[in-house]
Amino acid sequence: MRAANLFQIICFFVILTSSPYAGAQEVIVEATNINEGKIEPSRSARIISESELRLQKATTVADVLRSIPGLEVVRQGGVGQTTSVFIRGARSEDTLVLIDGMEANDAMSPACGFDFSSMMTENIERIEIYRGPQSVRFGAGALGGVINIITKEGAAKSQFNYLAEAGSFQTDREALSSNGKTGDLAYSLGLERFSSRGFSAASERSGNTEPDGTSIGSISAKLVWNITRTAKAQATIRYTDANIEIDSHGGVGGDDPNNTTQAKQVITGLSASDRFFDEHLKSTFGLSYSEVDRTGRNEPNIGNTTDSRDHFLSENRKVHLENELTIGEYSTFRLGIQGRDESGLSNSILNGTPTSVDRKDQSVLGESLTYLFESESWFFDIGSRADHSSKVGAISSYRTSFGRKFLESEAKAYVSYGTGFKLPSLYQLYSTYGDQNLKQEDSDTIESTVEKKIGMNSLVIITAFENHYRNLIDYNMATSRYFNLSKARSRGFEFQASSTVKRALTLKGSYAYLETVDETTGLKLLRRPQNAWTAVGIYKIAAYEISGQYSFRGERDDIDPVSFQRISNGSYDLVNVGGSYQFKDWLKVYARIENVFDRKYEEVAGYGTAGQSIYAGLSGDF
Repeated sequence: MRAANLFQIICFFVILTSSPYAGAQEVIVEATNINEGKIEPSRSARIISESELRLQKATTVADVLRSIPGLEVVRQGGVGQTTSVFIRGARSEDTLVLIDGMEANDAMSPACGFDFSSMMTENIERIEIYRGPQSVRFGAGALGGVINIITKEGAAKSQFNYLAEAGSFQTDREALSSNGKTGDLAYSLGLERFSSRGFSAASERSGNTEPDGTSIGSISAKLVWNITRTAKAQATIRYTDANIEIDSHGGVGGDDPNNTTQAKQVITGLSASDRFFDEHLKSTFGLSYSEVDRTGRNEPNIGNTTDSRDHFLSENRKVHLENELTIGEYSTFRLGIQGRDESGLSNSILNGTPTSVDRKDQSVLGESLTYLFESESWFFDIGSRADHSSKVGAISSYRTSFGRKFLESEAKAYVSYGTGFKLPSLYQLYSTYGDQNLKQEDSDTIESTVEKKIGMNSLVIITAFENHYRNLIDYNMATSRYFNLSKARSRGFEFQASSTVKRALTLKGSYAYLETVDETTGLKLLRRPQNAWTAVGIYKIAAYEISGQYSFRGERDDIDPVSFQRISNGSYDLVNVGGSYQFKDWLKVYARIENVFDRKYEEVAGYGTAGQSIYAGLSGDF
């Protein structure tokens, strides 16, 4: 804590005593803030663009993330069922999820995670994925990584987009969006609906036959007011309503025709920014609010005597102020202050016995200071963050990196080190199984990356990393309580390559090798394959577009959902193909086949996956 405060005092003194006009050139370095497209050169980050999203025609954000090296997506059944995303071996709940920079994690889920099951893709401009601890930049919750989903901002030319799709499992999907600009106001609006009869969440290979359907609707809107040339204000809102049929568990006897859950989420925020001192200082202020309202109902039936009802409500409020000052041509200082408060309650009735958690809350206030240097050949950053939690007290985070650009060979290499932390969830603190003395979970990572451009149209990226996780919160079966004890480690490397051949053929490939270990038990972490790779080919000629994807996932440890014994879940590979024809700007016809060879596999032991599936649709722009 002393080191962090000393570093911040020194850097703040430099800001105050340096002229904002140092260096005659007028250079603006954009912040990697909630709505900025520039990623710092030393971040292990990946941006999924709008064009990639439109090419894939994926229903959910989780399906888009499947091709990203270092990310593992597992779903317990079809679309709408619980969906987890592991970043470089970290637990799914260790990923901080943001929508336009606003916190989206569910504060009353057991570990304050984010369920990607109903996050649709309409009206999204890009998705930013940060791998590894990111607490200096993003604060609490960024233990394993950050996924920031950015909605569209209206452009000068008004556009209207539509999509209509139908396919296997009586699936239909419709989406409408519009964005544009009128005077100083820019707007975007998106509507999306998805429904499917689905298939059994509990694997049909275990004798389960009752399909579990899904209905999801979402609306998102953004309004931007360009007050002056340098100042703007923004309002954002996104609402999702999902109704899902679920099973009682995976494996034999998992079918449950009377088990349903409904989840509603609203997330909204206001922000404003302006530039001062000849545009060398950019200040951004923002407020946001999110709410998740989940209800469940399970009525007894012939195969299941459970009678249960539950309700969980969580709220998250955040306020932040960020100042970014450029000094000279290469130096940038970033000072951020962030306050967050989360609250929640729950009520449950199981076979006539009620349990409840009265409204509880916790808050955290943090300040961060980062110095960034980037010239034509060198880049460097160092930053620290000091947070104070109402439950666990003072917490410090650090990050530094150092790298070199080799202009002649069009290559880049860097090494970085960073730490992250995650607070215990309200459920872990206050539920029947909770402990109010829990401490924060901590992580640190070191990684090195080499990027090399080959020719005009090819790029290769190789990254090696090692992550350590400490004081992880786990459940003690003997005491029926959560406790801080577990330690874990993950390490490996990622390889990415892409190439465009004569502008017609694009090839992409990635391979990820991952070793994980629970250092408390000595066992591998569950559901993390040691080997995973993906190959994608896209061919465009005239109005035609053809794409194909091959993916492989190696064996991974899992838990049998009936016997609770540790088992090995087998490897599998999948082939997906698709094609489209552009008649006019306003009419594109497309089709795709998923799991072309009808592979039988399970992402989560005991839970079903789709066999060969066919979808077709229309889309266009006006």
